[in-house]
Amino acid sequence: MASNHSRRLLFLSPLLAMPAQHGGCVYPHALLQELRRQGLAIDYGWLGAPLVGGRRWMRNPLLDSCATTSWVRGTWRVGPLLIPATLGGWLGQPEKLPSDSSAHGGEHLATPAQRRFAARLIGRLRPRNVLIDTIPMLGLLDDLAPAARRQLQVGVLTHNLVHRRTELYRAHHQPLDFLPMNEAEETALLERADFLVAIQEREAEAFRRMLPGKRVITVPMPLRAQPLAPSAETPGRALFVGGYSGHNIAAVQWLTAEIWPRVRRAVPHAELVVAGTVGRALKEPVAGVRTVGPVGNLENEYAATSVCLVPLPLGTGLKIKLVEAMGYGRAVVTTPAGAEGFAELEAGRVAVVAEGAATFAEQVARLLLSAPERAAVVRRQTAWLEHALAPAAALEPLTDLL
Repeated sequence: MASNHSRRLLFLSPLLAMPAQHGGCVYPHALLQELRRQGLAIDYGWLGAPLVGGRRWMRNPLLDSCATTSWVRGTWRVGPLLIPATLGGWLGQPEKLPSDSSAHGGEHLATPAQRRFAARLIGRLRPRNVLIDTIPMLGLLDDLAPAARRQLQVGVLTHNLVHRRTELYRAHHQPLDFLPMNEAEETALLERADFLVAIQEREAEAFRRMLPGKRVITVPMPLRAQPLAPSAETPGRALFVGGYSGHNIAAVQWLTAEIWPRVRRAVPHAELVVAGTVGRALKEPVAGVRTVGPVGNLENEYAATSVCLVPLPLGTGLKIKLVEAMGYGRAVVTTPAGAEGFAELEAGRVAVVAEGAATFAEQVARLLLSAPERAAVVRRQTAWLEHALAPAAALEPLTDLL
């Protein structure tokens, strides 16, 4: 175990680690929050430039968050506020980004400005441990002198296997709302890290095959289960939560076109609530389906729900909304793609796993009509969460390194 002197971590991310957002934000927030609870100090360097392009000030969104201290690129701190640190920021000049980034959900490789910010922060803080968020950002430290780089232990939160995600999206004709890569490109970036953090064991195995000899650890999303009372459920209600990304778009279209009509034939009073920006993918009204858009407090939606649906036809990483629903004590029905990553999940010994629209609909209807069967699924899910995602156990491979 590292000494107290080195119990600090510099976290560099293009994203805001926040709860109640998409999985790419929720996962690092949960991880950093638990590391802080275990006594680790978190220095958070946000690589975004929120005050470039016209904004004159904003409240620091990292106050009272998962960070001990925070730095935001292109800003100065004035108490709880951030103001532009450059003339261009005050004049509202937009930042120059790689030309193809807008086509990939804003995702891109580390820019020169981001590399300079990271180098300055490392020079100021002199950390031992650095954790870079997302594989495309692994070029952040390319400008460091070799001697300075050798002083660092650098890890990367991979989130998913990017080249496999690229292949899946192309095979399913989904828009590439992330920076696509082939295996060689991904491997070249991963070589820069001293260790890789995989979010699930299947992807950890793939990383080990790609980079023999590289240290790879598995750190799923740490989760403290907080089951909601079954008495709050609305009879016949199901919930799907998702952002506007390719795998969620494919899921909600399949769900509403092929699965939900079958559920309604078996359970005529059934109602499906679609929460999150993925609702924009539904262009026409669907019988028994209600879209509510982004929801500030998802706990209320989970509380009113009998069954949560994760009908992903494709996907990589760990499905955050799947484990989130389990944590709230709601029975989950998912697909083999949704369950991928952990043997017990894949085998259907935790949540209900169903393949094909007819089987999926049958399982949803069965649970909607039977409170005892829902309760049995919830008991299995809660037991698995307490075994597999309990914070101390989930984070142990990482805390041992730090």
